[in-house]
Amino acid sequence: MRIEPRGFDGRFWKPVVTALLALAVSPAAFAEPAVSEQMIYYDVSGSTVGELAAEMRQKGPVDSDGHKYDADTKWFVKWAYRYQQTGEGCRLQPVTVSVRVDYIVPRLAAPSAVPANLRGRWDNFASKLTTHERGHGRHGVDAARDVERSLRELFGSCKTIGAEADALARQVIAKYNRLDVQYDAETHHGASQGAVLR
Repeated sequence: MRIEPRGFDGRFWKPVVTALLALAVSPAAFAEPAVSEQMIYYDVSGSTVGELAAEMRQKGPVDSDGHKYDADTKWFVKWAYRYQQTGEGCRLQPVTVSVRVDYIVPRLAAPSAVPANLRGRWDNFASKLTTHERGHGRHGVDAARDVERSLRELFGSCKTIGAEADALARQVIAKYNRLDVQYDAETHHGASQGAVLR
């Protein structure tokens, strides 16, 4: 996992952000954010730890600074809302939030060609690496839940509530970006969780 926040500074990778506005009154409709996850594999080959590690260095995901990693997780939060006007201002109703989580992880191109003892070590490594990446995925899902909750509770001027909502959602995402960076620092990119091929 890269130490790269998923923020809105132009230097960093940016999650997809969508705010669809419509001036319409609608009944309140709040639900758990829609979550979609997918595993994206890249194949590696080799008959030794060194060969497999070299393949991951060559084929692994690359961040915006050109650093390669064994695996990566990207999460994208989207939100949409409508205004509901009251006598004193506006609420956002309904609010719809979704998150897509993409896990990019290695897999053996030809498992049967790998010696049995190495295959067992690989399986352990791959399992621990996936566990680490799923921790990043949880941050994306938690960010989506937090965005939904924050927008649902927002109340303000009908003239400014849209801008306030988008700024609030970006603040929430920035918080989870920082948690991703902290998580990688604390786990040494999953090494302390056993995601090391030996």
